Amino acid sequence: MSDILRPHQVTGAVMFHIGRCGSTVLAEMFARQAATRSLGEVYTTYRTQKIKDQGLTAADYTVFRLRKAARNLAKEAAPYPRALMFEVKFLSSLDLRLLSGDLPAYLAFLTDLGVTQAVILSRRNLLKRLISTRLALAREDYYLLDGSKIELPRVELPVSGLYMGMRGSLVEVFDKITAEYQALALACKAAGLATLHLVYEDDIQSDPNLALSRLCDSLGRPADPVVPKYQRINTRTLPEILINHDEVAAHLTGTAYEWMLTDG
Repeated sequence: MSDILRPHQVTGAVMFHIGRCGSTVLAEMFARQAATRSLGEVYTTYRTQKIKDQGLTAADYTVFRLRKAARNLAKEAAPYPRALMFEVKFLSSLDLRLLSGDLPAYLAFLTDLGVTQAVILSRRNLLKRLISTRLALAREDYYLLDGSKIELPRVELPVSGLYMGMRGSLVEVFDKITAEYQALALACKAAGLATLHLVYEDDIQSDPNLALSRLCDSLGRPADPVVPKYQRINTRTLPEILINHDEVAAHLTGTAYEWMLTDG
């Protein structure tokens, strides 16, 4: 596969995450910068629009989206690098299932296309990340526009048989996610990708412009601060939001993840 980005003088970045970690906020803010494109979660689009039924593999679709964006960006004048970014839910049980599940092979595929930058976005408190998904499912809306007022439901979080592309207890799911993040960092380094590590709690939660500034700097371009379009869905304490808080607390007490019960 030939390089389809650099001939158009476009810098390509892939943002890896597992969702509910500020990715949508950051991508939307990045898209409002000059001479940029944010392609969103390309494989979510691939699945939901049934593009595979039209004869395109997930790899074909990747090439199609990146090539189209690069060609359009090449038409824009800018005194700094034109840049595009797309998102991948990298867990082996999520997007990588569409691409053989081989992370090193997938990274080699991206570098062949001209992608040079990886952004690894994580959320330190995985318990709150899972609760965020439960809240979004309960209210049938994953995002909250800035200034919106809503009444949040209380939710229950199973401590066993939890499904996140794989089934397991809370602790088992946390272990799996942690291990795959570690493997991702090593694989990006081995692939020669310049890698920016962003953490929701440090770079997005208080002011997403912190993450935007770091992202743009890593791409060699300035960042124009913007007002986030979206805001946090939940600001309540865990006992206020979790119906089975005592059960979750008992499950995590004495584990490496006990701190998540009181963080924040």
